[in-house]
Amino acid sequence: MFKLCWKDFLASRWYWLLMLPVFALYAASPMGWESLPYMLMGAALVVGGLVVTAILEDKHKTEGFYLSLPVSRSEIVGAKYLTAGILAVACGAIVFGGILLLSRIVPPDRFGMNPQVMVSIDGGAGYLFITAVLIALFLPFTLGFGLGRGSALFSATILVINLVLYAAHLTMAAARPDKWAVFQINPDQDIGTVFIGLIFSLRTAVGTPLFLALVVLAAGAPILFSIGLSMRLYDRREF
Repeated sequence: MFKLCWKDFLASRWYWLLMLPVFALYAASPMGWESLPYMLMGAALVVGGLVVTAILEDKHKTEGFYLSLPVSRSEIVGAKYLTAGILAVACGAIVFGGILLLSRIVPPDRFGMNPQVMVSIDGGAGYLFITAVLIALFLPFTLGFGLGRGSALFSATILVINLVLYAAHLTMAAARPDKWAVFQINPDQDIGTVFIGLIFSLRTAVGTPLFLALVVLAAGAPILFSIGLSMRLYDRREF
């Protein structure tokens, strides 16, 4: 399995590095100084790395070749998730390291996030959950349906989830405007800080040890379900 991850690294490493200037340009823009878009950009780097690898495999038709070797399909699927995990750790280091760097460069009155809030257990939990959900959604589609159809299904699913969450937000805000006013988007409010504040409230309520267990469960459950689904879909896929 580790050899398959190493294969992904050797094939994709220079293309992965090309994503860093894109991230740097985004971080240098005022939009990159807001917390939630910045964290989402970090999670997008992880998915971008997986997309690059999938494009290269699709271009060179390597999946059929690997299946002719003494390698099981479950090992191929497991290697994809292991690669995704390594990318998540690397991109997390870039995200939180970038926050600390930006906090020293950008004037405090223009910096749209609190570094102490972002670089914390709560900020790490938020990044981990967002990244785990995206990985859990992306890999079953591409492994089960191929790059083209899988990417289209992944994009459609993200769009549907966004629409559902936005509709739920509007419904709850209309029903209880006093309770949900904190979620109203306005120019003076950093939604990412609100999101991390909710995570902090949960950690305060249940205690750090139980909170960490809940974070592992919240990030691990979708990944485990996704692995099982990917294996079933990949077993049925024909090359």
